[in-house]
Amino acid sequence: MRSSLRHSMMKLQPYSKTNVVTTYRSSETKLLGLERFRFAALKLSRGRMDKLADAVRLANKDWRDLLVAAGFADSVDAHKDWKPV
Repeated sequence: MRSSLRHSMMKLQPYSKTNVVTTYRSSETKLLGLERFRFAALKLSRGRMDKLADAVRLANKDWRDLLVAAGFADSVDAHKDWKPV
């Protein structure tokens, strides 16, 4: 797991990594296997599980909207430059 993904998942405390993975697995778009989408959902979550669930719902509705909202739509590598704060 990339260090920036690990760092952003730590921001979701006190929620466990298991809850995050479960949220991703419940996604109809199967965000678990797609780094770009996982990062987009984590970015939109701003460290909150309820916002993560909202981002996953957005991806289920239209994954392109998730990428646009996160600012990752213009490049397949845009998520690689994201630095969680």
